Order: sequence, then structure tokens, then C-alpha cells
Amino acid sequence: MNYLFVTKQTHVDFKTDDPSTYLGAWKSAAGFVSHELRADGTYVKRKGNRPPVGGRYNIAGTRVSYQSADGGVFEGEFADGRLHQAGMIFYKVM
Repeated sequence: MNYLFVTKQTHVDFKTDDPSTYLGAWKSAAGFVSHELRADGTYVKRKGNRPPVGGRYNIAGTRVSYQSADGGVFEGEFADGRLHQAGMIFYKVM
């Protein structure tokens, strides 16, 4: 049986001079994909029932760039209180 969990859509007021406001867990609207940005510069990505993957990230202004452990590179942007990445919108889990 498959379950669908819908993430409560939240709005976060970002402080571009304080990158710690970007830290924490972010989930897609359907809750299928999540990213956890950790204070030590690492991240964990979870997608459904697949094993979690991770790597390192860097925040510059409102942009976040990721370097996965397997060498993949991707980017996202914080805007309007949300994380926009790869055509998806992520909401901060409170």
C-alpha cells in the first residue's frame, strides 16, 4: 500500500546575511523528496523508499550548490520563503 503525505506549506523569512536561516529539513509539497541541510556543510537527500544520498553543499547569497558523494552537481535558489530546485518547490519543515 502506498501512502502520500502532503507537507504543510510554510513560508520562511530568509536573512541573506545569516545563512543559518536556510538550515534544516526541506520537503517537496507531496513529501516525496526531502533535503536536510546540516550546519557542518553536509546534506542528506531522501527520495521515497530509496536509500538516502548525501554530499556537501555551499550557500552563496540566495543560491545553494550541491556536490553529491557520487560526483553529481546541482543547484537551487531560496526565494519567496521556499527552496526552488530542479523544477520543484521545497517547504521548510517546522
